[in-house]
Amino acid sequence: IVVSRAKESTVGKVLGSEFGFRHLPISEVSPTQLNEIVSREDRLQVVYVAHSEDSDKSAAEEQSCFEVLQLARQLAATEHQKVFLSIVTNKGQQITKDEVTDPGQASLWGLGRCLAAEFPNWLVRLVDCDFGESESYLAPLRTLVTLPDEETEQAIRLGKSYVCRLVRPSLHKDDSSLQLPALADDDILVRYRAIGLNFKDMARFRGLVSGDVLGLECSGTVFAVGSKVTKFTPGDE
Repeated sequence: IVVSRAKESTVGKVLGSEFGFRHLPISEVSPTQLNEIVSREDRLQVVYVAHSEDSDKSAAEEQSCFEVLQLARQLAATEHQKVFLSIVTNKGQQITKDEVTDPGQASLWGLGRCLAAEFPNWLVRLVDCDFGESESYLAPLRTLVTLPDEETEQAIRLGKSYVCRLVRPSLHKDDSSLQLPALADDDILVRYRAIGLNFKDMARFRGLVSGDVLGLECSGTVFAVGSKVTKFTPGDE
């Protein structure tokens, strides 16, 4: 089933002609109708296509989130335990540094992640496209919404799929050019690897507490010690 605000959509036409998906306006979705449509299937597969043509972006964001919540309630009220929900957005994720994104579309990704956490038995897939790229996004989109895939968050640009990855940054290890501060007898110089922020840091940032230094907690490696320091030596973690 393809669900959208509009009565017709390009995604609905393609999935309908090739895979037999039926298109429904969001206003016509109900648990009874969902059960009747997929009564012969062992899973309920729904593709929600976000609306992206409103001039009032703020109102569009609120309306789209409301539609997905309404759809989730209807799906939860059905008799199906296997629910495959794909949320298709338009330029809600930034793939290149020069790309202009729509915050209203991006908010649907946050909502989709919440649904995935609230309904662990569902498969919630988030797919971001650029509807202005002619129809180059349709080929990979067909694959994403119809086949099982471990990648539940993908973006499609110019017919290619992109996924999120955490990459460990390269650390500067050449210390020859570092200007080290003069250490007092009781000082310890630490090369930090991680800095922690707590509520006091947030209060300082908002001006509720005096001071302009954030992150007084850290972990790392001792780099140098003062002449009277005996408990720590360079290299200690």
